[in-house]
Amino acid sequence: MQIFKSLDIPDDARHIITNSIVYAITYKIPEIIRTNDLYSTNAARLFGYNFIFKDIADNLVGNFRTKYITRGAWTFLLIYEQMLGYTFTIMTEKNFKLLQKRLPARIHYLEALIAHNASYKAIEMQTMFDFPEFKRDASAVEQLRCHLLGNIANEVSNHFLVLFNYAFDKVESVVAILPTAEFGIAYKQDWSNLIDKPYNVNKTSKQEDKVEDEEPLVKLKPNKRIILTNDIDVSPVEPEFKNL
Repeated sequence: MQIFKSLDIPDDARHIITNSIVYAITYKIPEIIRTNDLYSTNAARLFGYNFIFKDIADNLVGNFRTKYITRGAWTFLLIYEQMLGYTFTIMTEKNFKLLQKRLPARIHYLEALIAHNASYKAIEMQTMFDFPEFKRDASAVEQLRCHLLGNIANEVSNHFLVLFNYAFDKVESVVAILPTAEFGIAYKQDWSNLIDKPYNVNKTSKQEDKVEDEEPLVKLKPNKRIILTNDIDVSPVEPEFKNL
């Protein structure tokens, strides 16, 4: 079994993903609730994923590509770092722990995406399942993986999860993990120190080319945001990545 040692992606990417989560949970959803004088926050956090996904897709630059994928009633954003061959998805820590305890009858999309993480040794084991152990049809899992990844299926080596935890309108933690195929954790990188903090835009991004005089210090605020220019092709309908 291998031991995964380091997740080496640009600081810009960590900041953008983290701050996209913070912006949706801390500012955007409360703003919608206040503006419409809503009595409850029913389904607000699920709706918040729309802002998280759009913000990430609008702002990631460089070697990252994104696409929207629909699995059943759920549409999620797949992030692909094409030089390293890594993919990423976003999920709450609570939902991941639920999957660790009880897998649905139908193959979950995460099961397929992490199927090729099987060679890594877990540093944290999964919670014991609440029901008698059952085995998936490996060919069905692989078929779903190929369907989800499309034309990059053979290029992807590892799938990572970015987990976040929140209470009301405050994001408490953001952590990138490498799950094993058995839903253990083979690697963990804590991004919580980046929550709602300013960061410098990487000099290789298009921000510097298009806005030469703008201060490259970015900070999320309730009423003002700086949107980075991006070169990512988001394809909510097409099943394949473009411009790869």
